[in-house]
Amino acid sequence: MHTVEDLTKNFGKPADDTENTFTARMLLMLESTPILGETAYGHAVDRVIDIYWRNYRGHETDYLPIILLNDIVRYWRIVLLNYEAKNFADVGAAGDPDRRLRSYKLRFSRCMTCFSAVAYLLAATTLADGNVSRESVVRMVRTRPLDRMVLIARWLKRRPLVGQRIDELLELYSAFLQETNASEDELLRRFGRLAHRRARSREGARFGQKMFELVEELGRDNPLYRYVVV
Repeated sequence: MHTVEDLTKNFGKPADDTENTFTARMLLMLESTPILGETAYGHAVDRVIDIYWRNYRGHETDYLPIILLNDIVRYWRIVLLNYEAKNFADVGAAGDPDRRLRSYKLRFSRCMTCFSAVAYLLAATTLADGNVSRESVVRMVRTRPLDRMVLIARWLKRRPLVGQRIDELLELYSAFLQETNASEDELLRRFGRLAHRRARSREGARFGQKMFELVEELGRDNPLYRYVVV
């Protein structure tokens, strides 16, 4: 259990990783919804965003959430590394149904969680002509990953390729939700079949490719895009 102070006190320090406060902070920013304690939740979000906005002074007309973007990409890399670390010792279990099911879910749900936020920040940068407001990031936190995609398409409706990419992603994600709408035992039974695993793996690869194409499209002439890579 982490307090608001935990989420901010170790920012940028080694303990941010070792005490899992980085993961807790990212989950708050990327996929949190208050069930109780709306006031406390809002306070926690505000405190964390304050940390990301600490360099705002002097950039009132051209602020880019570079550190936040870097942390989102870093979190995605950590999720991938943790998956590989869990499987590293058992190289011969590549066809294990549980392992392949976890990979399938990671390629869709975790990718959507992280990159809906990346896409949102890129779209917000475009919409605000290179000056992202604190309020727009509060809105990002308060918006579910799938709804972020719908919001981006609405914002940039004059860029049809953005809408096309988002439609493709949402269609693929809908198929993922239908596929995983089953008991764990049933899913493991399905993923025990080689043909089924391979088909789902191709779908996951296609989803990742379409997400890349969306980010690439949103990155055109976008000053924030560089920080996704370098």
